[in-house]
Amino acid sequence: MKKLIGMKSSFSSLENKKMKNLQTIQGGGNSAVNYVATNNGDCYDKETWRDHKLESTLEVC
Repeated sequence: MKKLIGMKSSFSSLENKKMKNLQTIQGGGNSAVNYVATNNGDCYDKETWRDHKLESTLEVC
């Protein structure tokens, strides 16, 4: 078990050094999903927003 604890810190440090451009990491921090009813409530549009910009819309019936 001691060996695993020692490996954990060195592995994390090594992986952090490999990450050169942290802006390319995409997470769910600034994203939102809205459901908008259409066609008198029979269908809805699923809107995915990221950084206050509409990324995609999916119509579901």
